[in-house]
Amino acid sequence: MSAKDDAKADWADAAGVSGEHVFTGDRAPGMHRALMILGPVGLALAIGASLWSSSRQITHSVNVQVESTWERGEPLGLRAQVLGADVRAVPLEVGVAATFTDAAGGAHELGPLAPVEDGLSQLSFVVPEGVALGEGELLLSFEGGVGKDKAGQKVRYPAFEERLAISVLEQRGAARGEQVVARHMLQWADDSDEQPEGLRVDLRPEGRLLAGFHNRVFVRVTDVAGKPWAPKHVEARVQVVLISGEFGTKVGTLDESPVLYEGPLDSLGLASFVGELHSDVVRFEVRLPADVAPKPAPVEGEGEGETEGEEAKPEEAKPEEAKPAFDGPKRRLRFVSHAGTVRIHASTDLAKPGDTVRVDVEALSARRPVFVDVHGPSGSWLDTLTPPLRVPQERDWQLPEHFGGAVVEAGEAKEGQGFVQFEAYQSVLRPETSSAIARVQVFDGEPRDALVPLIERQREQLDLPRVDKAFEIGREKTYLSHVEKQRPSLDAGELDQARAFLIGSLEAVVHGPPQALTTRPREEEQLAAFKRRWTVGIRWFLLGGGLSFILTMVVMVWRNQTRLEAQTTAALLAEARESGKELGHLRVVSATELPEELREEQALAISHARRQVLGRGLLTIGLMVATLLLTMAMLESLVWEY
Repeated sequence: MSAKDDAKADWADAAGVSGEHVFTGDRAPGMHRALMILGPVGLALAIGASLWSSSRQITHSVNVQVESTWERGEPLGLRAQVLGADVRAVPLEVGVAATFTDAAGGAHELGPLAPVEDGLSQLSFVVPEGVALGEGELLLSFEGGVGKDKAGQKVRYPAFEERLAISVLEQRGAARGEQVVARHMLQWADDSDEQPEGLRVDLRPEGRLLAGFHNRVFVRVTDVAGKPWAPKHVEARVQVVLISGEFGTKVGTLDESPVLYEGPLDSLGLASFVGELHSDVVRFEVRLPADVAPKPAPVEGEGEGETEGEEAKPEEAKPEEAKPAFDGPKRRLRFVSHAGTVRIHASTDLAKPGDTVRVDVEALSARRPVFVDVHGPSGSWLDTLTPPLRVPQERDWQLPEHFGGAVVEAGEAKEGQGFVQFEAYQSVLRPETSSAIARVQVFDGEPRDALVPLIERQREQLDLPRVDKAFEIGREKTYLSHVEKQRPSLDAGELDQARAFLIGSLEAVVHGPPQALTTRPREEEQLAAFKRRWTVGIRWFLLGGGLSFILTMVVMVWRNQTRLEAQTTAALLAEARESGKELGHLRVVSATELPEELREEQALAISHARRQVLGRGLLTIGLMVATLLLTMAMLESLVWEY
């Protein structure tokens, strides 16, 4: 393009057709100024709204533990816990009132829950006899309050209500507990010996083997079929030594292994020893005497003569009776401590309806209370000891009179018998895996007859999975049948040990407090839906606002360009008229009558203005589009949640 083409005519500036006033200058349109302000303001509003919506969090959630099926006149436990945003108990005592509305619309006040910890309350109540059968509703009214968070800042918690559906039935079925099988990684390195030939040697802890607590371990020796070991030539004795680990006051070694127990087996092939476990892994070795005939005694008179020239030796004092040699079969067994921090003991393992049972707890940490729940023969959550126990502490609990324990007749167990199970834990949120249990058999009859339902319970559990790889169902069946057969002839000591073995070797089936309501998933879902709504709204705001901005800019550019062309034509016509007046021979009335020279100047001015307007307009639109895309990408990756 020549210098002439690049040069702007003086009349073009005078007419204001350069295009610069579209974007700059005092004559810029108001709409353009508004767009330049509204664009950044809209982006700032979108970013601020995104940050605000994404910062919303759950203020509180509730866990409610109660049976969802009730029976009239039944004692039950109820627990409610309010959790904060960090899934920790809110730092204040929350007042909670419970009201049950039955199927007929009748309201029954169950009473206020007793606060036992920050954010935690519980209640033991009896289902009213007058409630109507059918679907009812449990209303829990939570009082608000002000507490302090971990940083010491005050936090206000509003009052709210939660409702739970409850079914009231004439009689409900038994609740199935959850078997807790140890899955510690150390279990995979089990190096226990195989069973010795011709015999079966078992070690079974009473309940769970727990490091840091006293543990009772039973020794049982049977033949291959499952009957108690009955050697022909020696007494049925056993020796247990510690190979590795720490048990009681002993530390295990391979060379001179300390003896933990040495003594006879009873008629059921049982013995036991007690000690505190101080290591996570322990190895025991069970040793038996060799069942071989003793050497025959020398014949009388032999060896009485003296060899000639040999003086008679003075008679030596007879040594004390030699200790039996455990040089027969043996088996080494390895055990791993269960991951538990609480141990619970009951004063008895056999009680009648109406009896009082004393429970005491031990815990590795005495700073936190121990919650103790009571589950009835059907597995229902009957009660929770309130307030929770502090270590060391004991508490008495009376068995309800309605526990029917029928007497065994003709060796057959009658209905109405069962077990009360005490479960202790320090964390109320899903405590099943860490709960300690103590079982008490409810039986209104002779202790000897109470073995029958206990044997039946053992038979019911034969198909459950076991950690013991040497567990043999057939052998267990034979042993249980033998115990049942020998039951009438057992003495008091054998009866007590048999009961302790049978009830202590039951698999750990834990009921746990029934989780009736957990609002955390609901609160999270509502919060996620809230954030999704805001995200969609902000996205449409950005897309809609950006598109409107771009369309408005395009219309403005087009309108300004049209206006510029009209102004240019008008200026040229005015210029032509002035020139014609001066020459006295030309009268221009329209753009088509312009001289060739003026038409070229018109085309040059319009082209120059169009390039300037379109260039600046496209630059502005491009910057806006880039800013919009970058803003959405930033919000998408850093702020928005779905």
